[in-house]
Amino acid sequence: MFLGFTHICGKSRRGSFLLARKSRRDRLRRKLQDVKEELRRRMHQPIHAQGYG
Repeated sequence: MFLGFTHICGKSRRGSFLLARKSRRDRLRRKLQDVKEELRRRMHQPIHAQGYG
């Protein structure tokens, strides 16, 4: 699952420079919607089929 990242400047706990990454909000939201739809579609299948489909 590739979400893409937004790179931002940040600080470490010690206060030194750090390159921070955030998942792109639009791609993360879309992927979560896709997962939710797939889980809802599999909801009434047998347990074995749900996990290994």
